[in-house]
Amino acid sequence: SSGINAEYGGGDGIEKYYCKSMGVYFLDRHRSAFSSILSYYQSGGLLCIPTTIHPLVFLEEARFFQLGQVIINKLESPFFVRKKRTEGTMKQKIWYTLDDPASSTIAKSVAFFDLGCIITAIALICLK
Repeated sequence: SSGINAEYGGGDGIEKYYCKSMGVYFLDRHRSAFSSILSYYQSGGLLCIPTTIHPLVFLEEARFFQLGQVIINKLESPFFVRKKRTEGTMKQKIWYTLDDPASSTIAKSVAFFDLGCIITAIALICLK
């Protein structure tokens, strides 16, 4: 507890998340962001932001977990936007299209087609 208190400013910051009856800290935060931030600390400073998290949500989580002013400044910069993945080889373009439905209109169409196939397959199995 003393290490956590020192990290979060001497007790008034983190103590509101302490559950005395269970003897644990309960942080109800964004799960994917937490995994990324935990990985940041475990890797010694390698920060990987999942594409499924909106940049502003991740910025809020980075502030909460006090990742440091250098990272906060980078996340706040107007140049911190996800680039459209249109460059690269044909293999990379196909991968990006199948990996991230938000990357383009074609990717969304492929995702809806996939979803339609899954729903049709489930309906056919249920009808048997």
